[in-house]
Amino acid sequence: MKNIVAGWKTTLLGLLILAIDIYYLLEKDAEIFKFSVLLILGIGFLFAPDSIIEGLRSVIKNNKDKKF
Repeated sequence: MKNIVAGWKTTLLGLLILAIDIYYLLEKDAEIFKFSVLLILGIGFLFAPDSIIEGLRSVIKNNKDKKF
């Protein structure tokens, strides 16, 4: 629970992804693969620390030459 409160950015992102996932399941033609991927991402971001977002930002900033 401490990680959820301390890492509020990824918690909000995870909740947003889960809300989109539930909307996608109820309103759109639910494909199980897309639903599963969004569900895994949402749960992952829900419990992930905020350092993951900072790491992704640094990778994007350092990758100006598009060499991945």
